[in-house]
Amino acid sequence: ASLEGVAASPGGAWHAGGSEPSRILLAMGVADDLARCALRFSVGRTTTEEEVDAAAARIAAAAERVRAGRVRD
Repeated sequence: ASLEGVAASPGGAWHAGGSEPSRILLAMGVADDLARCALRFSVGRTTTEEEVDAAAARIAAAAERVRAGRVRD
């Protein structure tokens, strides 16, 4: 899925759309309910630090809108 130009997907790269939590996160001690809510973000060799910073700002802004009940603003 893409939100504001940031692509994310649930689970891990090995986790093709199922509803089970990531076994890797569970093995790391992450609680089951939190592991089910995990998102995966990918970066590549050409991804710049500025792009990561911009993505982090967009993700934080989107999270604030969700918390405020304004998902589609």
